[in-house]
Amino acid sequence: MVSNLLAEADLAIGRDLFFNTGFFAVLVILTTLILANILRRKIPFMRRSMMPTAVIGGLLLMLIRAVLEACGVKMFGAQDDNALFLITYHLLPVGFIALGLRDKQSHEGDEHGAADAKIIQTNPVRTGAMIVSGYMMQAVVGIGFSLFLAVFFSQLNPGSGIILPLGFGQGPGQATNGGILFQESGMANGRAFGIAIASLGFLWASIGGLVLLNRIAKRRGLNLKDKIKTSGDVSSSLVEEADEIPLSESIDKFTIQACLIGFIYILTMLLCMGLEWGLSYLGAMGKSVADVFWGFNFCFGIALAMLFKLIMNRWRKRRWMNRKYVNNYMLNRISGFSFDVMIIASLASLELSALGQLWIPLLVITTVGGFATVFYTRAVCNRLYPGYKDEAFVTMYGMLTGTLSNGIILLRELDPEFKTPAALDQVFGSATALIFGIPILILLPFSVSAPGVYYVFGAVAVYLVFLFWVMFGRFGRLARIFKRKGKSGADGAPRSE
Repeated sequence: MVSNLLAEADLAIGRDLFFNTGFFAVLVILTTLILANILRRKIPFMRRSMMPTAVIGGLLLMLIRAVLEACGVKMFGAQDDNALFLITYHLLPVGFIALGLRDKQSHEGDEHGAADAKIIQTNPVRTGAMIVSGYMMQAVVGIGFSLFLAVFFSQLNPGSGIILPLGFGQGPGQATNGGILFQESGMANGRAFGIAIASLGFLWASIGGLVLLNRIAKRRGLNLKDKIKTSGDVSSSLVEEADEIPLSESIDKFTIQACLIGFIYILTMLLCMGLEWGLSYLGAMGKSVADVFWGFNFCFGIALAMLFKLIMNRWRKRRWMNRKYVNNYMLNRISGFSFDVMIIASLASLELSALGQLWIPLLVITTVGGFATVFYTRAVCNRLYPGYKDEAFVTMYGMLTGTLSNGIILLRELDPEFKTPAALDQVFGSATALIFGIPILILLPFSVSAPGVYYVFGAVAVYLVFLFWVMFGRFGRLARIFKRKGKSGADGAPRSE
């Protein structure tokens, strides 16, 4: 009888742990993702809207949680918010580390055949400056309106408008981290505010992108059909390339990819801990900067991944390591899984009732920011990408309001075979954008205070002018070096005459 009681107690503990941990939350998210995919395939409006399945799933799970909480039921138990937040927080750097480990050949296949286009590709420095200038423009608009609206809404932090480029341009993960920073500084429901901005950004990327696509198609005489794409064949060369470790040996190849990502993520967390320890000697300012580093640990993750990849390539050249361990195909699948689950978890964690009076400034800031992104992106792309301005515009717009995948989805409708360099621009430009984007990470902690936000607003405006100079002015030898590299990469394959 005693053993039976112990067994029943163990079962009760196991049941409670199952429903009150992140594991159950992941299972619910995966189930919701399947349901969202069915809805997107079967409902014509959702399919034509080009809204990512993960966004549909996130909004669906958010509504389900809201209905259950209205009935007094916590969907994921006592740790409801923490489970979703931890999934969002940890999967974001995991996805970026997987991208950073990929071999550069993943961008040189036939799918991104920019070499077939008789168009000169814009050099990566200008494209990187263009990407970050879009963030800076959104920051100017967001901070400007949050300063004005804070006079009428006491719950709004005057500097919270800087979350606009985080939510629109960087996605829900970064918007959540930025919102938490403001919430810790005294802004009630700052985290919900950040997630809501990212959610509305996805709507601008999908619905707004569809409207823009139709306008471009009408002007160019194109017929955008509602096509159901079928998946292509997965050849063995994608999963087992030359000199790679076998697909299945004493350890599975997929397991190796997961181990490499886990190892680099541990190094990332140790690096953040070391920076926090070093910055602790600077007092309160050092703590604020350290909090930003923890929130944007994905930047350190992708940097360490690229460094680790460089080291492994050097080892192979010196014959210290004979076989190749990373596999682009599997790393793409890991990053795609991480981002899909992360997007659903972040959107599902939004509590509509928590925003209160912040709904009005939220709608004002995102509406003005959305229209400003449309006009700004169109004006700059017309001058920066004269040979393929429409393709560059929809790609850049999709990325500056949603994610890079949103931009690629829009681009596929205008350029399904990637004959223009628009897709490659985003790939190579994103690398330099990481460098140009460092100032916004430095300025973020100073925007939470009333006097500091005015200095941040001025610094962002000045930096935006500098980025204009980089895009359209003469910016010296650095641009010429990147330009030569960009041309050699674009012209390396024979052109079809």
